[in-house]
Amino acid sequence: MSIYYPYFRAKQFEVSAITNLAPQLAQKGSIIPIFEPVTRSSLQIIKCASKFATTHLTVAFILNPRVGAVVNNLQTTEQMFQDMKKQGSDVIPALIVDQHTSIAEINCLNRQMKHKAPLFIHAGNASATIINTLASINGKHIFKDGAVGLSYVKNFQAGSRLLMRDGFKAQRRNRDFPSNSFFDDLHLNYVSLGFAGFGDYATVGDHFSSTGGPAYAVAIHITEDDNNGIVCNHFVSSSNATTANPGGKFGEALDSLINYSRLNPGKIDFSNAYHTFYNFHINQHFPGLGEVKRLSIEHHLELMCRLV
Repeated sequence: MSIYYPYFRAKQFEVSAITNLAPQLAQKGSIIPIFEPVTRSSLQIIKCASKFATTHLTVAFILNPRVGAVVNNLQTTEQMFQDMKKQGSDVIPALIVDQHTSIAEINCLNRQMKHKAPLFIHAGNASATIINTLASINGKHIFKDGAVGLSYVKNFQAGSRLLMRDGFKAQRRNRDFPSNSFFDDLHLNYVSLGFAGFGDYATVGDHFSSTGGPAYAVAIHITEDDNNGIVCNHFVSSSNATTANPGGKFGEALDSLINYSRLNPGKIDFSNAYHTFYNFHINQHFPGLGEVKRLSIEHHLELMCRLV
């Protein structure tokens, strides 16, 4: 059975996307979302943990984030993890492994492991001491594509190795997105590459930013299966000279999405997220850019439920 690990930075709309799809993801049984906490407030993730518990969705939680407001604050992240467990959620302890990984971080992980096999996300070359320590722990190892070499990967048992790849081709400006771009084909090829599972960063990408601002252009990112892999469609507004009228820009991007779907029935119109977009189109409603991001994530996860 394929094991798919989508990776998120635990921002509001990313957590909401997983919460909304928790029953579907849990029923699938082969999708385990990973959360890297990036804010000091754990209210959102703790609130959603109860939904994960009632739907029996397993998630992973990173104890040593490398971006955001709780970097180098193991006490805070450990408390977040424990609070999720108190809600009854099935949470896997996870650790980012790189040149900065310390014995203190491994000790933090050990305190939370109990009978749950941990998850290690390798984002750089760890020291020989850390490698030897991790190789003795019964866990799964996700390697960020391009972050480490094959010799490094071979330090860990073959059946425990997974590959994480960022298929989202981020642009500096929304207006620069092409109409579509190749996303990935790992769901077809991870076994032949020697891995036991795979992951991605959905339609958000690996880049992290804690700030935002008015958008000159609005882009809706919708993935689809073209049999040879996954393609990401980018539906972009056309009136992009100023930041005025974001609702109008959304309407332009949404018109493009709906027109594409009408010309390509069956490609993207299978998801509940698409039908929500369709209702926005019918009602000429702008839900806010956060909701657009959430629905884009949900559509991608609904697609992956069909493919894995």
